[in-house]
Amino acid sequence: MIAVTLGLFIIGGTIGIYLANVQAFRTNEGLSRIQENLRTSFEVMAKELRQAGGTMCGSTQIANVLNGSASQWSSNWAGGTLVGYDGAEAPAVAFGSEAGQRLAGTDAISMLSGDLGNSSFIVSHDTAAAEFELPTGHAFKGGKLVVVCDGHSATLLQLTGVDGTQASYKAAATDDEAAPTVAPGNCSTALGYPTNCDAGTTKAFDTNAVLAELTAATWYVGNNSRGGKSLFRAGATASEEIAEGVSDLQIQYLLQDVASRELDSNWVDASAITDWTTAAAKQVVAVQVTLTLVSSGNIGTNNNPIQRQLTFVANLRSRTP
Repeated sequence: MIAVTLGLFIIGGTIGIYLANVQAFRTNEGLSRIQENLRTSFEVMAKELRQAGGTMCGSTQIANVLNGSASQWSSNWAGGTLVGYDGAEAPAVAFGSEAGQRLAGTDAISMLSGDLGNSSFIVSHDTAAAEFELPTGHAFKGGKLVVVCDGHSATLLQLTGVDGTQASYKAAATDDEAAPTVAPGNCSTALGYPTNCDAGTTKAFDTNAVLAELTAATWYVGNNSRGGKSLFRAGATASEEIAEGVSDLQIQYLLQDVASRELDSNWVDASAITDWTTAAAKQVVAVQVTLTLVSSGNIGTNNNPIQRQLTFVANLRSRTP
């Protein structure tokens, strides 16, 4: 009997140690996942925030020959290259309970910029033929929305056809190319600033001007397909999940007076900003983001989920002197 009792004590102690180790492993694994998702969220989101409004050339005179751009958030440059939304305001992504839909009470932010990762120098620009000659090996395809810029100005347009190193941007049918059928199309082939769709403002971009894909992104917290919450990035046509376990996104903004270069003394919510356009007297120059992440299981103290927060600040390079 003594041997049996001692054996039971040993077995009980072994089971207790095993269960404690299992719980410690689950906790450490959950913390590692949270830290990994925090790092991913920060690196990807902060990069796009810093690039918001950028054209690769530092151009401040921006023309836009895309049809209907004023009514499309993904190409409305003049309407604001960075626009924030408080928890009750709905941007391009609707609130709802379905996968990919936005979580009520969380903030969101939309950004436009030229994509440095998908860009190319221009070899030459034929304004009469409405064509750019690009280097061999470029990655552009017909239908892409792009930004072309040099040190003087930039223009938003759509490539209507790409044949080898020749990239065209027609506005109507020509002898060698049918009328563009991919929306939205161009209202003019004259790429000068200011935009004039009727009379046109001719502009020949310099050799070594930069052609870059136009990037449009809305960041928000939404429902994932596994019953949890995630950080999403919505482009012009589709949303993609960036990091799981993100349960809240809160954003504040720092404004600067364009004329005096004087910074405001306080960070403000999106609801306090009434003019997000590129012509506004005050422009957002920095964004403060707070992300809240929650573990997928009850692995914390008292069998509760683990929760962590990350706050970071991103400076908008295009608005920094």
